[in-house]
Amino acid sequence: MRAALVLLCLGLVGYVASSSLTGWFIERSVPRLLEASRKVAPDGNGELLWEKTAGKGIVPRWVSVLGLVAIPVFLGGLVLLLVAALF
Repeated sequence: MRAALVLLCLGLVGYVASSSLTGWFIERSVPRLLEASRKVAPDGNGELLWEKTAGKGIVPRWVSVLGLVAIPVFLGGLVLLLVAALF
């Protein structure tokens, strides 16, 4: 049960940290882009303005990896919690 809660917390903290760092790096490299993105409607493909920064090297790869690792960690904790609750 304790391991499940630790994984849930680690996954949540990792995801929030990744989202915050992504916003910080975008804002640092392209000031006011996130603010402008809120005012501009998505283009024909449904992409928002800030999504155009993908693949440009603005956000370090480790920040993206942090967010991608956080999701399965959280889900693993959720599965462990459910198993512990059922048995």
